[in-house]
Formats: sequence, C-alpha cells, structure tokens
Amino acid sequence: MTLVLVNGWFRTRLDTLSDAIARLEDLHFVPFYYYYFVSEQWALKSALVQVAMYSPAGVLVAIAEGPQPRQRARVGWVAAMFGAMLALVIEAGKLFLGKRPDPTDVLIALVASYVAYQLTSYTISHATISRQGIA
Repeated sequence: MTLVLVNGWFRTRLDTLSDAIARLEDLHFVPFYYYYFVSEQWALKSALVQVAMYSPAGVLVAIAEGPQPRQRARVGWVAAMFGAMLALVIEAGKLFLGKRPDPTDVLIALVASYVAYQLTSYTISHATISRQGIA
C-alpha cells in the first residue's frame, strides 16, 4: 500500500486504456535508457529511491523464512521475483497515471530485493547462532 501511495496512484484520475497503450508504444525497453538522458546526480538518486522502495520485499521474505535458512539460493530468487513483480505492477500502473514507466526499475527491484534478502537472512542466521553460543 505504501508503494502505491508513494507513486501517486490516489492523487490523479486514471487514463483510458488507449492512452496507456499509446504510452506503452513510446516506451524504450533498453536497460538504463532513461538514466542516460538525465544528470548523474538524478540517475543516482532515482536508483537509490528504487532500492529503498523494493529492498523491503527481500527483508520480508527473509523474516518470513525465519532463523533457519533452508535453501538460501532458491528462496533468494523467490525474494527477487517478489520484488520484481511488485515493481512490474507499480511501473505498469504508471501507464494509467500519465507518468512514464521505466523498465529498468524492475531490474533494480529484482537486484535490490535479492541482495536485501541475502543480507537479512545472513544476519538473522548468524544472530541466532551467536545467541545460541552465549546461552
């Protein structure tokens, strides 16, 4: 719900399907295409915002997994796909909001949620091991 609010889904009226399709036809699917045409500061800020928006998806998957990681590599890809699917929904929604979606944001979300999962899972499992060693 927070992602939807941050991306302004409730502040404007939705465009028609034909407007969204027209916007989709003008979209460039080359990775980092839109990052090339802005300043380095703007591109870095945009990438960091995307990381901040989608890394909690990986953290949630790691927390849901618990302190005993079963198959970290396979579950990590579940976290990555969860983040990518969230980003895909948000970016597709931008077609109906009069905004320009950026397909690169889906890739950034995939990597951010995967890395966040790996770091959180590692931290949880090592915190549990060290706590057991103290007790």
